[in-house]
Amino acid sequence: MFKARFFSTPAPDSMMDFIAAQLFFGGILPALVMGIALLIGALIAGKEDRSDDAPPGVRPWAAASGFGLAFGAGFLALVGAPDFLPGNAMHWLFYMALVAVGVGVIEGIRHTNDGLRAALRLGLALLTFRLTLGFMVEHHWDGASAWIWLGGLTLGSNALMNALDRAAQERPGAMVPLAMTLMSAGGAAVLVLTGSARVGQLMGVMTAAATATLVVAWLRPGLRVSRGGSTVFGLLFSALLAYGYFTSADVPAFADALNHPQTLATLLVAASPLMLWVSGQNPIKRMTSWRAALASAALVATPLAAGLLVAANQSDPPAAAYHHEASSADAPAE
Repeated sequence: MFKARFFSTPAPDSMMDFIAAQLFFGGILPALVMGIALLIGALIAGKEDRSDDAPPGVRPWAAASGFGLAFGAGFLALVGAPDFLPGNAMHWLFYMALVAVGVGVIEGIRHTNDGLRAALRLGLALLTFRLTLGFMVEHHWDGASAWIWLGGLTLGSNALMNALDRAAQERPGAMVPLAMTLMSAGGAAVLVLTGSARVGQLMGVMTAAATATLVVAWLRPGLRVSRGGSTVFGLLFSALLAYGYFTSADVPAFADALNHPQTLATLLVAASPLMLWVSGQNPIKRMTSWRAALASAALVATPLAAGLLVAANQSDPPAAAYHHEASSADAPAE
């Protein structure tokens, strides 16, 4: 099985090199990839823009491509090249990021076809959860329960994508990129605090990409991450949360799930983008772009802060890996 490139414990004299490598490959590299994708999209949009009144924007496919390729670059640098037919469930995240790019590009081209977009999102999320949580289906979810779990995760992921997409479509600019930055940063912190440092680092890759998007949104106030970008980000955000949860905890019985600190923390983080619905209501709807962005950020940060408090105050330390009967190939990469 492929060993993670930068996760072995470094010698004391190489600690600074280790930290520098983590910062570059987990932060700077994905931010650069995202920035380049958006720059290309901005240049093409500039050539095609015939309106002097509209704020400068970016082609819709650029954000979708940027998020997927930035995640892929970070994954290759931090985890390594995935198996062609992954025996390790984590490796499916890389491939599904690339599939999500394709779906996002199609959304950008066929954005007026709501039925097609909904079908693509549902199929993408269902396939992603089936592949990345295959060990749960094989060893813990029997028959109908597997479809209930996969269906619930798929619908939850789609609700998240729709919330991001609607907010981005109604309010171009920095509001949604700022929310994405907070969401992924909070998700990364909760994953680390609950025993999924490796998955948390991959969520940090999404934070870097979202931060680059925020910078571009300041320069190009017409930037929208709808029509594809919100789909790719939403899918990876929800998939990383789910994978980190099921591979780091002794998941309790469903009836006791909400009494489990890690479950509650994960649900609070997952619910944070739904707060963007409020941003489409008064009085935020009447605010200027940056005031609306800050107000929406405060709303999104509320469940994130609650999730962090819950995760940081667990009475017992979380297990290092999910306790199931699958082979080590189904567990997170070592």
